[in-house]
Amino acid sequence: MSDWRGALCPYLTPAVRAALEAAPAEKAARATELRLRAGRPPCLLAAEERLPLDAPPVSAEDIAAMADAMLGHSAHTRRAELREGFVTLPGGLRAGLCGRAVLREGRLDALQDIASLAVRLARAIPGAADGLMPQLRSAGRLRSALLLSPPGGGKTTLLRDAARQLSLGGAQVAVVDERSELAACLRGVPTLDVGPNTDVLDGCPKAEGMRLALRALSPAVIVTDELGHARDVLAVREAARCGVAVLASAHGDDFADAARRPMLRAVLAERAFERVIALRAPGRIAAVYDGGGKRLA
Repeated sequence: MSDWRGALCPYLTPAVRAALEAAPAEKAARATELRLRAGRPPCLLAAEERLPLDAPPVSAEDIAAMADAMLGHSAHTRRAELREGFVTLPGGLRAGLCGRAVLREGRLDALQDIASLAVRLARAIPGAADGLMPQLRSAGRLRSALLLSPPGGGKTTLLRDAARQLSLGGAQVAVVDERSELAACLRGVPTLDVGPNTDVLDGCPKAEGMRLALRALSPAVIVTDELGHARDVLAVREAARCGVAVLASAHGDDFADAARRPMLRAVLAERAFERVIALRAPGRIAAVYDGGGKRLA
């Protein structure tokens, strides 16, 4: 099929696959997640709306089979991803896995008895970042900006289209795509449009990727998703000192919420980001702040 279903269906059981293939194109176009839970029928989610599929409840055996397929029939080789609770699939799809946690020294080491799957559906939406673009440019130069939203707020979709638009405008863009969601590279080549002047570091940890980009790619802007570790923030600060703009995202409701988070507090205090933009699903701008937290819009 021509939409995201074509990438996902090979991992699904026949009944779930048939239900997806039978779903109207309008429903598939609106969907942001596919939810699969043992003992319950599959359903699509669009923002906070449930879009049930015409299929019987999914069994625990079905979930196990689909999870095994998504892990390439080798959970051992995907162990690092399992520790993070998700696996990235071709096309930029990301499947979150939930089951019985196996701990080692008090930390998550593996997941067993997978009982539910939450598949985030990646797609390129040209124009999604139109409202964001004025915040990224000032007097002929690019601003650094941090996008904030709870999970599912549309951050990745906006980052992807912003990279495309900045690249089309002539900027040299470096995308550090740790989870292969922004560009959905296949053998190193993006399958989602991130623009003609864009270099993609696929599967590369954010901190290392940002530093590599600074050393080797001469970017005007680095685009990366979901700052999650202190080392990511240190790399953002390094880029700011080098005069390179960074467009990134993090979980948070607004500037005050982000400033309370230890990981982000220092980088916000240094005004490494000239704009902090809070989003509300699906990808709508709810508030714009300057680097010091003053609300501008």
